[in-house]
Amino acid sequence: MFKKFLPLILIILVSSQLAISQEHIKPRICGNIIDAETREPIAYANIFISNSSIGGASDENGYFELRNLSYGRYEIIASVIGYEILKAKVGVYNDSRRNFRFEMYKQPIKFPEVIVSARESRKRRRQLNSFRRNLLGTSQNGKKTYIKNEDVIRFTENKHGVLWAFADESLEIINNSLGYRIQYVLDEFELTNEYVKYIGYPHFTEITATTFHDSVDWPDNRKNTYTGSLRHFLTTICENYEITDGDTVSRKYIKDWGDVVDYRTKIKYADITHIEDEGFFVMKTKYLKGVGRAGKRYLVNNNWFLSEADNANEMHLQFDGFLEVKYDNEFFPFENNYFSSRNVSWINMTCDSTILDKKGRYFDIYAIKTTGLWSKERVADMLPFDYTIEKE
Repeated sequence: MFKKFLPLILIILVSSQLAISQEHIKPRICGNIIDAETREPIAYANIFISNSSIGGASDENGYFELRNLSYGRYEIIASVIGYEILKAKVGVYNDSRRNFRFEMYKQPIKFPEVIVSARESRKRRRQLNSFRRNLLGTSQNGKKTYIKNEDVIRFTENKHGVLWAFADESLEIINNSLGYRIQYVLDEFELTNEYVKYIGYPHFTEITATTFHDSVDWPDNRKNTYTGSLRHFLTTICENYEITDGDTVSRKYIKDWGDVVDYRTKIKYADITHIEDEGFFVMKTKYLKGVGRAGKRYLVNNNWFLSEADNANEMHLQFDGFLEVKYDNEFFPFENNYFSSRNVSWINMTCDSTILDKKGRYFDIYAIKTTGLWSKERVADMLPFDYTIEKE
């Protein structure tokens, strides 16, 4: 009797094992890092996917693997002292293993600045303060974040007060508000009286909480930092597009006569979509005449600005004018000032269109310009793109 059913049992067991093994197969990127001139392998180079917690180091043969990836576009960063930063954009669109050989070029090591006078010491302290404030930010997260190895930062400043910063090694940033150790590869930093422009490639590692307060506060702070952020908004409009099957019908509105004391009529959406459920209220305006004094506003269907891309995990974003976005919940990281009390941000496109993925990442870093609350987000307010918020 037992022998009769043995083949069936074996088939079921083998099928189950195959199904389990296939379920756990995820795309991965692997390869070797070599010296571009000598062709020798580069051991122990730091290699990671920018803006994520995915990364590691090459072994003694220069071999590396980046595992458990989802479909999409990634920017791979490799860094090691004595070599130029390596940047490579890679697309992953199937379950196969992608193999690469990355070549790195030597770069002379520039030693830290030597301070020889009190005047130069004061100048460097001023430059460091400006650098910290504009790179890390001034939010509650920024106030609890510091750079561990500031001695590797070099500054250049011209007579017009334009400040540039450079670092031949990764900055070690400790975020004691969100519980992350950040390896930050600084590529560009420019500060003027009118703007700050910086490009960098962060890799996040979670810090192990050693106190009860940290074990409770860090997850809460991460959630509160994510909610209401630009990334949260972009993720939300992509989710709404899927929920509504890309419906582009104009949304109905109603008039709220509750403001009769001010002799004003409020216009609001007649229906509640996923966007409002997530706490966002969006309007469109053609001009931004001044912060808080935009031109005539229009109620919109956010699906108008999205279209499907070739990759199922990506969308095209395109609109003219400005989107005015208000988040109606308390915005954690920022103090109660003019912007945060209203929780209002404006975004506009600096190009015709851009591609973003459904996790809220966009790949042309200058494609979206922010004004208002979102313009205050800095490195201390960043979360790795593989961070996910638990839905209640």
